[in-house]
Amino acid sequence: MSKALRPERAIKPGTIKTINSFMKLKHETVKIPYTNRLAGRDTILHAPDVAGVVIAKKDGKPQIILEKQWRQSVNEFTLETPAGKLDPRDADHPHHAFMREMNEELRVVPQTVKLLTPKALYGSPGCTDEATYFYYATDLKPVDKDLPRDLGEYMKLEYYTMPQALKLMTSGKVRDMKTNLAILYWLKIANEK
Repeated sequence: MSKALRPERAIKPGTIKTINSFMKLKHETVKIPYTNRLAGRDTILHAPDVAGVVIAKKDGKPQIILEKQWRQSVNEFTLETPAGKLDPRDADHPHHAFMREMNEELRVVPQTVKLLTPKALYGSPGCTDEATYFYYATDLKPVDKDLPRDLGEYMKLEYYTMPQALKLMTSGKVRDMKTNLAILYWLKIANEK
């Protein structure tokens, strides 16, 4: 007979160390429910994110827009779907953050936007509370006024048809999880039509 799952409980308030404007590190001591032993848990507290499945018509075909940019944390160029974190300008509204990121990164205003996930999705819940809201965006128009990009944010925009995007994903050329998920969302949406 299996035991019912029970949550761990913090036995004293955790300590929190600020890393930067959108990230903190929390350390807690928890009681493990089945053994009553104590264990340390470290969690990166991170601002919520938004990410997009952004589709443009190029050469008469729908193509997903990916950004090629340097990521120092993994020491390589990555292909990623447009994304960013909520910040004070967004007043905790993910849709506002998504539209802002479309301006900052792609210099477009999507005319059609749909929230794909009813709740934000965790990327790595074993070590962080970071969670991402996914949007689907089409019918792109140029912005009237460019918003400033984040300091040091340089990227090359690349366009891929669905077969090309799936090949990038299955060949390991797209190693970012949110981008792999964005490609799969696009496949699901295309199959529903």
